[in-house]
Amino acid sequence: SIKNTYHGRILSHFKNCTVRSSIRPLLFLGYNPRLIPMMIDGVPAMVKCFAFLPELLQQQQQSKQVFGIILIAKIACAHVDLPESYSAIEKVQTP
Repeated sequence: SIKNTYHGRILSHFKNCTVRSSIRPLLFLGYNPRLIPMMIDGVPAMVKCFAFLPELLQQQQQSKQVFGIILIAKIACAHVDLPESYSAIEKVQTP
């Protein structure tokens, strides 16, 4: 289907980017949060996002901060067995 082709191309692009460089620049550009579950399932390197959480939360644009919170929450829920999951969730606190 067209949807599967679209998803396959997105995942292929992200996988190629993570192989050639870091996933960090892709995160700071942001993308539709509805794609996050697909990215977590299809791109194993997404767990590296835990390392960029402080930077994501310090972004000036609120939409990027919210994106970071959603991203980390989804990754942590998908990878509850990783110690980084718990510590990342602890860092995301509201005042």
